[in-house]
Amino acid sequence: MTSRSTPYGRGGGALHARVAVLTYQRQGLLADLLPQLVTQVEELCAWTGGTGDVLVVDNDPEGSARDVCAAVPEVCYVLERTPGIAAGRQRALEESADVDVLQFIDDDEEPATGWLLAMVATWWQQGRPDVVAGRILPRFAAPPSPWVASGRFFDRRDLATGTPVDVAGTNNMLIDIDRVRRLGVGFDPSLGLHGGEDTLFSAQLVRAGGRIVFCREGAVHDLVPAERSTRSWVLQRAWYHGQTRSLVATHLARTGRQRGWLRLTLLISGSGRLVLGAAQSCLGLLLRDDRTHARGLWMVHRARGVMSGALRAGPAEYGRPGR
Repeated sequence: MTSRSTPYGRGGGALHARVAVLTYQRQGLLADLLPQLVTQVEELCAWTGGTGDVLVVDNDPEGSARDVCAAVPEVCYVLERTPGIAAGRQRALEESADVDVLQFIDDDEEPATGWLLAMVATWWQQGRPDVVAGRILPRFAAPPSPWVASGRFFDRRDLATGTPVDVAGTNNMLIDIDRVRRLGVGFDPSLGLHGGEDTLFSAQLVRAGGRIVFCREGAVHDLVPAERSTRSWVLQRAWYHGQTRSLVATHLARTGRQRGWLRLTLLISGSGRLVLGAAQSCLGLLLRDDRTHARGLWMVHRARGVMSGALRAGPAEYGRPGR
């Protein structure tokens, strides 16, 4: 804990905070989000007496978000043509070398009242951890199907503020720029369009001795479009999550031999989880227990993804036309 009540930056100077949004062809959602972010930054600056801004990293090579950003004078705009979330996150880090804290949010999210204040306050009151992980709340565009609702697939973790965690989602993550730079951690663009950049970043940060804490009050509402609250999308997502788990795990292996053994271990464990999931799914059908059936089927698809990722045989989750 710190003795000073309001946060300050490096060397005791005024705090410089930045909110970064990575966007790709979501001009309507981005136009709704940006004024909210500007307001939150102004509220933060009124508390800290420091400075702040909003940065948009456009991952569309055609620069489709440029005009939306130009309509909001307080917003800085950069174009990152390298496709992939990791490339966009890394560009935001590189553009923020002179700031103290960098807060990520996605273009399909809405911040709760006091979100940015809560994230920065947690960072300050918890002794300036390397990363603060914020809370994610689903915002359904349409009621999910009964099958999806029974499986509770969109429930997110809800922990007390200050709880140490091992992973933070980049869609609501605050980074202490100076501390993360000293640890030599960044977002690895080699993942391309596969996703998992947040898992890899968190794992590398913790391995390097970094610290992540949770902030319950710093919540964002994550839009769940109608097409994503369906059984087919949830099962496809489970497959991709399994694949990402394997890709990140093998990426973290230190030697080729270790990577080979890890691939074998993932194949064996994936096979076991597939059998267990199939049994659970069948049991759910027999008992007419929708939750047991749904979670078992989800386990089957995730296990298939784990095995595919171990062999690097699957498509990218965020694949784009022509790639």
